[in-house]
Amino acid sequence: MPNSMEQFKYKVEIPDMEYWQKMIKCQYACPVLTPAGRYVTSIAEGDYEKAYDFARLPNPFVYVCGRVCDHPCETACRRGDG
Repeated sequence: MPNSMEQFKYKVEIPDMEYWQKMIKCQYACPVLTPAGRYVTSIAEGDYEKAYDFARLPNPFVYVCGRVCDHPCETACRRGDG
C-alpha cells in the first residue's frame, strides 16, 4: 500500500507583495490600486474627507479617473461570492 501522502501534490507558494495584493481582489483589479474597500467604508461612515484621501493617495488623476473609470473593482469584488 502506497504512503497516503504520495497521493496528494501540494503547491507551495512563497508570498511576495503581489501575493498579498491579490488577496484584496477589488484593489488588485484597479489599475492604480485604489483601496476601494476603505474608500467605500469611509463614505458609508460619512467621513468624506477620509474617503477622498484614500481615493487620492495612489491616484494623482482622481478627478479624471472618477469620470472615465469602468470600475473593474466592482466586477472583482468578492462580496458577491457565495
